[in-house]
Order: sequence, then C-alpha cells, then structure tokens
Amino acid sequence: MSAKKYNKLTIIEDTGKRTNSGNAVYKCQCDCGNTCETTLAKLRSGHTKSCGCLIKETANEKFEKYVGIQKNRLTLISDTGKRTSAGQRIVLCKCDCGNTCEVVFAKFNSGHSKSCGCLALEKKKEKHEEGRAEKATKTLQDKKILIDGTNVAVINSNKIRSNNTTGNTGVTFDNSRKKWVAQLVFQDRHYTLGRFTKKEDAIKARIEAEEKYFKPVIEKSKERDRMSRKAKLDMNELQEYINENPDKSAKDIAEHFEVSATAIHYHIKKYNLSYKKKKRITSIDQREFEDFVKTNSTLSINELAEFYNVTVGAIQEHLNIMHKKTSSKINIDELQKYITNNPESSLDELSRHFNISSRRMRSITKAYNIDYKRKNPNPLKLNVDELRAFIIENPDLNRQDIAKDFNVSVGTIDNYIKKYDLPYKPKPGRKKKTFRN
Repeated sequence: MSAKKYNKLTIIEDTGKRTNSGNAVYKCQCDCGNTCETTLAKLRSGHTKSCGCLIKETANEKFEKYVGIQKNRLTLISDTGKRTSAGQRIVLCKCDCGNTCEVVFAKFNSGHSKSCGCLALEKKKEKHEEGRAEKATKTLQDKKILIDGTNVAVINSNKIRSNNTTGNTGVTFDNSRKKWVAQLVFQDRHYTLGRFTKKEDAIKARIEAEEKYFKPVIEKSKERDRMSRKAKLDMNELQEYINENPDKSAKDIAEHFEVSATAIHYHIKKYNLSYKKKKRITSIDQREFEDFVKTNSTLSINELAEFYNVTVGAIQEHLNIMHKKTSSKINIDELQKYITNNPESSLDELSRHFNISSRRMRSITKAYNIDYKRKNPNPLKLNVDELRAFIIENPDLNRQDIAKDFNVSVGTIDNYIKKYDLPYKPKPGRKKKTFRN
C-alpha cells in the first residue's frame, strides 16, 4: 500500500491507528512537503486531496478575482497576510477619501465595512448639524421670532449683503444670456421670477414677489406685536398690588404677574408708580459668618445666600476670605486702629501699608464691617500742562510712579493720558494672558 499516490498525497506507512469505525489511518506525504494523516477511504473518494494547502491555493485564486473591486467607498488593494483569531483574511483597502485601511475580507465582501470610518463621521456630523438647526429653530419659536417658520427680521431687513454686486437683493446679471435675473428664496424654496433686458424690470418683479410672499408674514408679525402690546400689564392693577403688598420686592411682584423683574422696574419708572425699592442686607459680619458656617457646615452656598438674603456672589466672597484666612495675615484690630488714626488714607495707601491688593482690602473692610469711607481718588483736577511737562521730563517713569507723585489713582492718570493725548509711552512689563479658542 505504501508509495501509492492519490491527488497530492503519497502514502508512506500505516500508523497503526484506527478510527472509531475501524478504518486504518495512514501517514501521507504531500507534494508541498508537509505530512498528514488520513484514512484510505478518504483518499480513494477524493475527500482528502492534500494536507490543506490545496484549499489555501484555491482560496487565493478566488481572492485574486476581488483585487481592484470597489464596494461602497472601499477599493480592495491586496491581502495583508494577517488573519483574525478565527482565521479570517484581513485585506488592505483604499477609501474614496484617500485614506487606506485594513478590514476583514468577509465584511468587505458583505458590505458591512463601507469606508475607512469617514462615512460614519459624516453621518454623525450631519445628525449634529440637523440637531443644531432644530434647536435653533425651536429657540426662535420660543422667543416668538418666527412667523409661519419665517424669521421676520430677515425678510424685513433692507441690508444689502457684502457679496452683492448689483445693489439690489435678489437681482443678478446673467453674463451668458446678457439678461437681468430676478429671484427670491422663501421658506426654503427658490423662486425664479424671470429674465429681463432692463434692470428696472427685474427690480420690479422682485418687489412684486416680496409683496406676494413677504408682506402677509410681516403683517401677521405686526398683528402679533399689537396683541402683545394689548396684553401688557395693567398699571392700575400693578399699582394696587404694590399698595397691598408694600414689603414685596420687584422679583416677588414679577413672579406674581409672570413677567421679568426688569419689566416691573421698567413699568414703575415709565408710569411713575408709587413703589419704594427694597433694600437687601448688603453687609455680613465676617466673624459671625465664620461661626455660623462652622456650626452649619452642611449648608450649600445657595442655602447660605437664602439665609442671609444676599447673592451667591456675596457669600462666595465671604467664604474666600474665610478659607484664605486673610485675618491671620492682617490683624483686623490693627487695621481698624490704623484707619481710625489715619482717616484720610485712601484705599491704595491702606493696601500698600498692609501689603495686599486694593480689591482684597475693600473686601476685608466690607466683610468685617469696618467703618471706612472710600476716598475720592481725584479730589482736585490735575493741571494738564504740568502733567504733560512731568511726563516729558521723566520718560522712564511708569503710570504707577506718576500717580504716586501726583497723589492720585492710576486710573486717573490713564484717563488724562487718553483724554488729552499726553506723550506717554507704555513701559514693558508683564504680558496679559490671551485666551485662544
């Protein structure tokens, strides 16, 4: 039986093994050089023709037919030689966008893989743009800017676009036909109104189309505005409510009438209504505040603001002072004593003396309820000629030095430099931070 050949396999010897059905298992030599084991029945029937190389050769021959074929956006270039863990062929493809990518051949052939990934990005972008457009439209509708899906401000505007060469919206010149063309876009639909020899006729056609399409929408908008004006607050009712609720703030009144607080202030001022503006607590003793926060550590900033009847920003400022432990850097009693002994000291002078910023000094005096009246940084007008001469004679001095010499604030010096065009050249210093998108 040895040396007998079937297809690519030549029998070498009987291995002595037997299958479950009792068939002998033979060791065979393949034409490719590999060896394998199989039964005589499979060799004679042609079920086993090689060690497995024949299947690969047949598969490679079939695969070559697919090279250069395009499916969706991918064109098959070659076999990468790589295989998945399941033995699937991985091929190299070129996408219509110019990129190359590796995909499983079965997914390329079935159309499951359609691009290098650019198609999914485009669809995602389109979906995002559609979402933005829907959101923008909803915003316009909520703000009652749209009438029948049309932005009245746009169609009612007489502004000529920067790329308009004729000076008339909707009128262009067709160089190929030497005619004036009138056209109009309304509610996402384009209307060609005609071609004319004279420009005046094209303008007339455009005006007539605006009367037909734009005017009804504009009239509807005007009617809505008239109805809105009628629905304004009744002044007698508003005044009566204010009289009955003298302790109500403008915000409380606005909530009652379901309008904004700004609208309430506007009507009170416009119609000269009798209303006493309510004052909110603007000062909190820092020591009492810190004690309260320590004993009520679970309260949020909003809850603290509601408790003290102040803004969240005011609470944040007190918390900043508390957490930064400003009082440990500055002795509050010493600060109070210094202000008492130097009542004419400006905020800048106090800041320099205690070596902190003027903004922080202002926050501390306010937080600890220190009796300090802010001084006018410019009690007397400066002599412009004297200031100009001083700047010319001292070109190396910066604005802080000039302000210190004239005993005024830096802002005052800035105002004089700008107002009277004084010959001051900015000095190099710390660059301002710039933020890029």
